[in-house]
Amino acid sequence: MENIEQYQAVVDDAVAIIVETGFASRIETIRGKWLLGQVVNAHCEYVGAEKGGRGIESFATRFAKSLGEQGQRISSREVRRCIQFYQKYPELGLSPEQGMAETEERLFQLPGGKALSWKMIAKDLLPDPPAVRMPTKALRVLAYSQERIGQTWTKEDHSNLERMVNRGTKDQAA
Repeated sequence: MENIEQYQAVVDDAVAIIVETGFASRIETIRGKWLLGQVVNAHCEYVGAEKGGRGIESFATRFAKSLGEQGQRISSREVRRCIQFYQKYPELGLSPEQGMAETEERLFQLPGGKALSWKMIAKDLLPDPPAVRMPTKALRVLAYSQERIGQTWTKEDHSNLERMVNRGTKDQAA
């Protein structure tokens, strides 16, 4: 029969390991996002892209695609978030050469303490991404469909919807 105190000590050690390695992992992820934002932001400034402008939007899309081709999957939205993070907090001054203690100290300037995560930063500390405009054709199709929710669709309804999708006409059933 095992000693309950020894067992509890092993459980406590395991919890401490999980908490500390999880924290270290989150800190490294945050540092990586800031560094990525720094590099991409510097390039965008070099090529003359305006902060928050369409230049960064198109660059982030192209950059994310290039990273994907190299086996590093990241969305263009995530690239923009990294740029926003760097632009909002350039004073963090993170670097790949820093040790964990120095990185922690700098990141503790942000709200969140040991619970700090990239998700928290992206959701709570960064501005909302710019709204994406839906094409007029898609809006017409969506509005036409929503008007008919709960109704029985006729052959004419289907024809009208098909015509809107295929040709983008402004026809709507009366």
